[in-house]
Amino acid sequence: MVSNHTVKKTDIPCSLEGIVSGHRIPCTGHACPQNESGLSCADWHLKGYTDDGEYTMSKEGRLLQLYCHGMTGTKPQEYLTLPQGPSKNIGRIHPDQWYSARQDCPDGPEEGQNRTYLDRGTSEFSKVRFHLGSMEIQTDDLTFANATGSKPEFGMAGDCFARVDCRVKPKGSFDIDLRGTGLEVASIFQWQMETIIGGRLRQPTLYTDPKPAMSQVVHGRCGLCAKCFIPSKRMKVKFLVV
Repeated sequence: MVSNHTVKKTDIPCSLEGIVSGHRIPCTGHACPQNESGLSCADWHLKGYTDDGEYTMSKEGRLLQLYCHGMTGTKPQEYLTLPQGPSKNIGRIHPDQWYSARQDCPDGPEEGQNRTYLDRGTSEFSKVRFHLGSMEIQTDDLTFANATGSKPEFGMAGDCFARVDCRVKPKGSFDIDLRGTGLEVASIFQWQMETIIGGRLRQPTLYTDPKPAMSQVVHGRCGLCAKCFIPSKRMKVKFLVV
């Protein structure tokens, strides 16, 4: 049985930087067992590695570090560790729902009375399910998420604080921060919006997120009795160009 060898910064002159940035740098030194890399966690499992942990993967001539989960089983899965942490990778369905006896719009962002929104929830992600072949993040996998309430998916936001015709900014929000992974959000990233008014679901509409100031950091808001999510449950990413 071979135990997993986790790459440490002190181990190597170049391989960690090569993995994290996606550079075409060969893995050298004792940080990479026998200068090996795999195409999947299953490849590492076949080589005799049975510990869950970070492993080196090869894709398009580049190195990528992924977390292998379930290595003692027959179908281990790849996860992308998010170095910026759960506080920077959150899906939120705002917990408050505004209402009044007249059911009209609030005069300001906090005017009126609040009650708890039944579909409230927050998910904070430390790792996300990653499909190396298609270079996609699976947004509905909550294996490594601290999820409460309705358990929003990665990249999901929403609220029902006020109606869509009220002049109040959406309170639901999401944060995605891929810094430190060597990956960035692809330009074809899209969300779907579902709006509920009077208990009736409107026809969903698709929109493309405006180009973020940083391709690795995306912040979005969605609400007014609506939620936004990625309809395919797959978020396309690509290697960061440096």
